[in-house]
Amino acid sequence: MKDFVYEQSVVLPAPAERVFWDLLEPSHVGEYDSHMRTWLPREWPPVMGTLVDFEAKLGRFWLKGASEFVEFDPP
Repeated sequence: MKDFVYEQSVVLPAPAERVFWDLLEPSHVGEYDSHMRTWLPREWPPVMGTLVDFEAKLGRFWLKGASEFVEFDPP
């Protein structure tokens, strides 16, 4: 299986220091990304290399998979 990169940007009217950790909270992910059904880091707080199990919609299909933090720069 090929690796692929998914990047997403969300512009919010608040400073990063105020929303960064809240956006990573698994129960909040669906509030700003409607394609995500579940998103659960395997360790908390997440750090570089943390694996995340997820279910996400791609087109009309639901996928289960895991992703990894390859860049992580908390404020």
